[in-house]
Amino acid sequence: MWRRRYTLVPYKSVALVATQTEAAHQANAGGIGIVMAAAEQPKTAVFRCPSGCGEILRINLMPEMGRAWHFRLDAKGRLSLFPSVDLSSGCRAHFVMAGNTARVVKDF
Repeated sequence: MWRRRYTLVPYKSVALVATQTEAAHQANAGGIGIVMAAAEQPKTAVFRCPSGCGEILRINLMPEMGRAWHFRLDAKGRLSLFPSVDLSSGCRAHFVMAGNTARVVKDF
């Protein structure tokens, strides 16, 4: 028998940046960096994995570049991603990002 438990992991602010390096700095500071492509189109969301493994995740936001997540920035600039992020390698984290807070799913 298994149970499902959620752990909430809040992130600091979202910063719109020009490079992956700037986004990684934002992620290291506990925030989320969104790398912008030409024409002000969001390209990638960069943040630390909420599972605690320490990995910096780069989530594709551009459908024309292959598998991509839908996203929303609310009026307060908080990020939500759709659908959930289910990592198939590394720490194998599974989480939902809504309003700059990741809800990590843990099965027992």
